[in-house]
Amino acid sequence: MVELKTCLEPTDMPSKGRSRPLRACGTRFIVHKVAALGRVIDRFGAYLGHLASLTKDTTVKALDRQKLKGYSLKWQDSKVLLGCAFFHDLLKPASILCKVLQDDEVCVVQAIESIMKTKKGLENIKSVAFNELPTVKKVTGRIKQDENGIVTYQGSDLKKYAGALTFLKAHYVEWTEAVENCLREHIKSQHTELLTHAVTVLATNGWERC
Repeated sequence: MVELKTCLEPTDMPSKGRSRPLRACGTRFIVHKVAALGRVIDRFGAYLGHLASLTKDTTVKALDRQKLKGYSLKWQDSKVLLGCAFFHDLLKPASILCKVLQDDEVCVVQAIESIMKTKKGLENIKSVAFNELPTVKKVTGRIKQDENGIVTYQGSDLKKYAGALTFLKAHYVEWTEAVENCLREHIKSQHTELLTHAVTVLATNGWERC
């Protein structure tokens, strides 16, 4: 718990009674999922260290310690960290759209502009190599590998790094298209050219340029 608390703000923890960080479970809103992924990436080593300390804590039930060992082994699989980095990049454009559509009074212009930005953001992800995606690049840049081939991130060992990279490179375009299709189905934005014309008419701040 000490390792975990050092990388959280005081407002992230309950004032008394419990040790689980506030908003740990979040909601179904995409913006909260993106924020949670960002926290995992930034504090991955602390979280793994916290799990490791709990597995050695004799005050924890033996059965629970075994479960925690299982969680720790799963987290050490490089797919978890690299997957978090990829989905942080993938869901970020959609999270902006989601936030705009949650306003008490939805602005038509902002909504259309967010749809267009989300579409462009997803297209950019498909056109960029996996290693060049912003968050993926940041994470891989912090990963260290010694002469014995041991891979670490923030002081914690990672397993199956090469295999995880190969797997994600093979599937990231497919997953991006799946998110794109899902958004298109829910928003019903089939005619993006029509949306472009609509925002040109509705956005009065741009009239003097036309």
